Amino acid sequence: MYEQYPYCAKCSKYYNSRHKCDSNPIYILKPTKHIVDRLYSLGFDVAQTTHGLSKTPPTNEAHFARIEIIFGFVYSELLLQELPEGWCWEDNTLQSMLVYTAEIEYNTPHFNLKEKKCNQGIKLLEAYLDAINDEGLKAAMLLLNN
Repeated sequence: MYEQYPYCAKCSKYYNSRHKCDSNPIYILKPTKHIVDRLYSLGFDVAQTTHGLSKTPPTNEAHFARIEIIFGFVYSELLLQELPEGWCWEDNTLQSMLVYTAEIEYNTPHFNLKEKKCNQGIKLLEAYLDAINDEGLKAAMLLLNN
């Protein structure tokens, strides 16, 4: 469905042999470029973006399309509240993730519907992030990190 590409969030460009920057590449899905750029401009450290398809155990009656925005740090869920439908926070001790899941019925052709569902989720998060007050979020980020 989607491939990951090396990307420089600092320069907002895909890496190639001519890219000269002191920043390390992150690997992102091309459809998530706007999300990565917007999160970077808001002060978030994105480590990578991925996608997948999972089954619901134990009956395997449904599949779930999944997009993950993986951060390099643990962030407070208070920074991005009331996420769009299908999006939620997932945390572990080393990093936070924004995760989108959308159910796909088991007998549905997976590839086209998975891509369509993921694109819908990406558009929802793009609109949500574009509506955020930059200064307000950056101030909250400073307060929560101190």
